Amino acid sequence: MEEVDQDRLSSLPKIILHCILSKLPEKDAARTSVLSKAWLETWYTFPILSFSTSKFMKMYPVQGMEDKMRKMLGFCDYVKKTILRFRDQSLTIKEFKVEVMNSGLDHISKEDVDIWLKLACECCVEVIEYSQYVLVGRCQYHVLPICAIEAKSIKKLVLKGYIKIDPTFMNHSIKFTSLRVLSLQQ
Repeated sequence: MEEVDQDRLSSLPKIILHCILSKLPEKDAARTSVLSKAWLETWYTFPILSFSTSKFMKMYPVQGMEDKMRKMLGFCDYVKKTILRFRDQSLTIKEFKVEVMNSGLDHISKEDVDIWLKLACECCVEVIEYSQYVLVGRCQYHVLPICAIEAKSIKKLVLKGYIKIDPTFMNHSIKFTSLRVLSLQQ
């Protein structure tokens, strides 16, 4: 009888498995979760979180406005639950990337994004890349929440689109003690 080869890759330390995942395209990294329980657990603790409404809508095509709203609510719930899982397990988030494309009625509330940023900051996030674009209607700027301005763990902050910092915090409240890269793009 032949011996079954043990999966030596899955038995590597989590930090090495996370490094491997970080080198893969996002889609391929997610696909590793079906390889084994070890890879599923590795994917669930992978500290680079990336969320995009446009990618989400491509993955789950919508049929009508009611379906679109339901799926946007599902997206918001998924993002929040993912970050809460990290917080509840006392895991650090290395990178938090979120791209919000608002095209009218599928609007994700600013409060949702504020909660996501707050939770990510509670997980000692090092990199925040936040993009907000408005495709239809008036452009409304999202004021970055105080928690993101005062977070001591942030090393890189990338803001794209309709985002601004409240001028009242510009003088005294901005900490950014670890910030090494600040990128502001329209």
